[in-house]
Amino acid sequence: MLVNGVAGSLIYNQRGLRQGDLLSPLLFDMGMGVLHLLFERAVADGLLSDLASGGLRHRTSMYADDIVPFILPTPLICTIVLQSWLILVERRDCALI
Repeated sequence: MLVNGVAGSLIYNQRGLRQGDLLSPLLFDMGMGVLHLLFERAVADGLLSDLASGGLRHRTSMYADDIVPFILPTPLICTIVLQSWLILVERRDCALI
């Protein structure tokens, strides 16, 4: 983690945050910022195509702690998303719906 532009020591997460923790929204925003940049880079690199010809620009819908990404499905994208989701479920970082 960078603090005032200087790399600090590693932070080891041994327990999750409790519900209602004041740090939770900040960490969510930080994660969503990274997700947004990953989507932008994937579009710039040609890995994701435009969603619509009308210029739909939003790739995610976020509410509370739920995220819904909007991706034009191709066989490769579906395979990657499914494999990633299964890994997260296996690690218990994601809910199995």
